Amino acid sequence: MFVDISTPGGSSSGSGVQKVADAAALAALAGTDGDFAVQVDTNDLYQHNGAAWLFFANWSQVSVVASAGGTTALTNTSNPIQIVTGTLAQTFTLPNGTTMPKGKVFRFVNNSSQDLTVNTFSAGDTFTIAKYRSHNVYLQNNASADGTWYADDYRIYATDIINTPSGNLGGATVQAALNELQGDIDTLNSSSHAAATIAAFGAVPNNDGLSISGQAINMQPADHTHPGGVSTGTQFFAGEKDFDSAGVGGSISSAANTVFEVQSTTKGAIPAPSMSTAQRNTIATPQTGHQIYNSTQKHPEFYNGTLWEPIGHNYINSTATITAGGNITPADSRKQLLPVTGDAAAVTAADIVATAGLNGDELIIIGGSDTNTVTIVSATNTVLNGSCTLGLGDVLTLIFLSSKWYEKSRSA
Repeated sequence: MFVDISTPGGSSSGSGVQKVADAAALAALAGTDGDFAVQVDTNDLYQHNGAAWLFFANWSQVSVVASAGGTTALTNTSNPIQIVTGTLAQTFTLPNGTTMPKGKVFRFVNNSSQDLTVNTFSAGDTFTIAKYRSHNVYLQNNASADGTWYADDYRIYATDIINTPSGNLGGATVQAALNELQGDIDTLNSSSHAAATIAAFGAVPNNDGLSISGQAINMQPADHTHPGGVSTGTQFFAGEKDFDSAGVGGSISSAANTVFEVQSTTKGAIPAPSMSTAQRNTIATPQTGHQIYNSTQKHPEFYNGTLWEPIGHNYINSTATITAGGNITPADSRKQLLPVTGDAAAVTAADIVATAGLNGDELIIIGGSDTNTVTIVSATNTVLNGSCTLGLGDVLTLIFLSSKWYEKSRSA
């Protein structure tokens, strides 16, 4: 190929490649379809399409920029390939596009560990190039105020990426690790390894509180071949969980009409939460049938729809000190023991409060002192077979019926 490097300008007349000094000389250079020209000030190569000079390619000029965390302003003569290295964020500002031919290209290669920012000269648009990625930025329009730049993605293929595995994936163990993973996956579909299945919890429960539709969560048991499936430690379920049926304690085949079964010959079970009386009283709107273990009273209780009732036990009230003419106030319980004593002297109680009583409730009043005795007499809510004075260990048993406490028995 003949290359004319004489005085810039003039017609190439198909002679091959012309060398021109700058953009103005290129614009003045005539050419025919297929001619080439090199613009010296930018080292850019142009080809004529029969009507105009079009940017063809740029020479392999490369700048390696060690990122300093600042901004680099590119010029018309900046190398077309900018490779960024280092560990700090770097910003580039593109030059004024009106001084360049349309099609000018800068290629940014971000080999640093931070994102790279490229600002256009005109409207302040910003291109972000992620670490270990590349972009080509083209000048689309050089007729606007400062030119219009366009960023085109440059694809990186798997062969461009170097990755060093570590841990179980490093060195000679990589194939063993992959075989282990495949074995775990195969085991999940194997009928020879039973998996625990829990019904999904998104469906609306039916009238029995059960929800059995939806997705399933399978928990693969761990063994010596496939470790890490399910730990042998305590497992907790939080939030609302609905089970069609459940068994605890090993391999259990419950009857079809059994919703829950616990089996063990070596362990006990705690079927209800343990809490103090004060904690129990903070339960908002207890439901009929709720059960707890009352750690204050040392007995189980259930809610009968109105009050908390001991299961198989008497509710033991703290000792009540009765003033002369004062009322005896039972607790809210179906069957209770109430130790009483006078207020530093022998006293006579006015009445027994009946507002919390239910038909069949029992109140066992026990005297706590031979000196500070308490005498109970018939009153508005109390029906006795004569007055009853309670000294130390004396007992008066009352039963509630139709808004009154009636004497059942006495040992006084």
